[in-house]
Amino acid sequence: MKYQIDEIKVENRFRKDLGDLEPLKKSIMDIGLLHPVVINQDGVLVAGERRLEALKQMGFKEIPVNQIDLNEVIKGEYDENAVRMDFSVSERVAIYKAMESFQGQLLSDSDRSNTFKRERAAKFLGISTDTLSKANQVIASGDDELIELMDKTGNVNVAYKKLRKKKLLEEIKEAKVPQEMKGLFCGNALTELNKMANESIDLCIIDPPYNIGFKSVRGADTNDFDDVMDLDMFNSIINEIYRVLKPNSHFYCFIGFQSYGDYKALIEKVFDFRNCIIWVKNNHTPTNYDLNYAHKYEMIIFATKGNRPLNNKLSPDVLEFDNVQGKIHNSEKPQDLIKYLINNSSNEGEMVMDCFAGSGSTLLAAKDLKRNFIGIEISEEFCDIIKKRLKDEAKS
Repeated sequence: MKYQIDEIKVENRFRKDLGDLEPLKKSIMDIGLLHPVVINQDGVLVAGERRLEALKQMGFKEIPVNQIDLNEVIKGEYDENAVRMDFSVSERVAIYKAMESFQGQLLSDSDRSNTFKRERAAKFLGISTDTLSKANQVIASGDDELIELMDKTGNVNVAYKKLRKKKLLEEIKEAKVPQEMKGLFCGNALTELNKMANESIDLCIIDPPYNIGFKSVRGADTNDFDDVMDLDMFNSIINEIYRVLKPNSHFYCFIGFQSYGDYKALIEKVFDFRNCIIWVKNNHTPTNYDLNYAHKYEMIIFATKGNRPLNNKLSPDVLEFDNVQGKIHNSEKPQDLIKYLINNSSNEGEMVMDCFAGSGSTLLAAKDLKRNFIGIEISEEFCDIIKKRLKDEAKS
């Protein structure tokens, strides 16, 4: 059928860039319009916006159209465009937002959950629910620089991580005046460290996230962290740890051999590097045994702020302590090992800090050895676990 070109309604479209129309106009001039534009029963454009615009520029007043009964104009536009030029991430999020307005009418009452709608929309848009959620947060931030980065590269994770870092820096600016602290704090390590008074800690032992994506013998991913810690973030944390440690104090950092070089380089910028201690775990960490030697040890960077001597003058740099069986946390360390380090590097009544507290092993060891302690843990779940463990320890 024929339709007056100026009567076709072009409403809010998700495609913002129609691209170069000259080749299309030349094609129409040479061989004609092979595919008519598509409109719905109300004359609203469903598919063919590039063809419609090209025909307008060529001076057409009346054009052939296919008119269909299609209420889901959004879906029609997506089907028409997805195979021609990829939508940007922000365009996909906009489509997701628009889909929310009619999905409720399409679902039964039992299927109206946000989770179901998000999964349905993500599948339709060809992305994961996690990516959709992260992209939505980047868009919601209103940060034009990050939105442009996400659309230009198509990499949602990079923009999302930059957004998280910006939010963290904003939190730090709003942090309280540095103060004396004691006990367990549930929050981000850098944010909580920023609140602490200068030179208020006698010993620091940390086990930061340094997972590197090894697969177990069954091929399953053994990591339970969000991702490898950003080195810029770790550098900021190390500088804060140095600030809060007293002069002549000790610092221990558990580390895997894959990340040893990067982490050591950042630590020795501010600390005096003393030893790489080898902890022999007396068991094998799961790995792909077809390709790798089984991992039977971990490394501990030992560094100092000043020249405090070890309490045990004959401490070896190879320590053998059995690994934890039935771990509460994926990277849980044996308390006997932690106690060995605490006894070597502090005295009763002094303050021991762990700003990646995990399941609380350092805090429990410090308490058992009559030390004061500060623990920082970002996971609310593990904060609750630590509180329970400390409470149970107090009862025993």
